[in-house]
Amino acid sequence: MNPALLKLASQRGNIDCGGFDYLVVRYGSFFQFVFPAEWGHVSVCIEPDADPIDVGTRVKTLVQSL
Repeated sequence: MNPALLKLASQRGNIDCGGFDYLVVRYGSFFQFVFPAEWGHVSVCIEPDADPIDVGTRVKTLVQSL
């Protein structure tokens, strides 16, 4: 995942959209769920038959609890 996409989405979200939580990109054979972390970002590939929001949110919750 290109960190520039995360930066652009974050900047846009923080202007007047109430902030930025995560980014989901659909590639041909998978979803990519990306969210910012204090030390950078986390990027997770998710199979196309799964719910990327549900899986990504679970991963985000797990990472934030560490």
